[in-house]
Amino acid sequence: MEIRALEAQPPFTTKDGSRIRSLLDLSNAPVRQQSLAEATIPAGGATQRHWHRESEEFYFLLEGRGVMEIDGEQREVGPGDAILIPAGAWHQIRAKETLRFLCCCAPPYRHEDTFFECGLSRIHAVGSGNRGAGVPSAANSHCSLGSTSTS
Repeated sequence: MEIRALEAQPPFTTKDGSRIRSLLDLSNAPVRQQSLAEATIPAGGATQRHWHRESEEFYFLLEGRGVMEIDGEQREVGPGDAILIPAGAWHQIRAKETLRFLCCCAPPYRHEDTFFECGLSRIHAVGSGNRGAGVPSAANSHCSLGSTSTS
């Protein structure tokens, strides 16, 4: 039986800039198909706009209010909201108030599956059967929104 106390998990900053405490992931539990973490973003902060080739994500907001953007569509979000982020979708969450939410990734979160590059096409990067495959690429749309490329 695997049980992890939130308070016992050390915080770290993910590649997108959010502060995370991993509850169950590849680093601390024998997970294979998914991961679960608590994320915190201070008021006025935001994740860097990015996408994941493999991982589908769920966010479940516990505290605070913000704006979720997925592939150019924006919506106000708050406590009790569950958000689906398909694999291959550009996304960013901005905090109007300090946000605290649960993040579930399947397959489990890995830094190597987080992409910011302006020139990488989702059509070529996302595998067959995933959301981005065969769809006209919006991979360069974030460049006009002010995101920068990182390695």
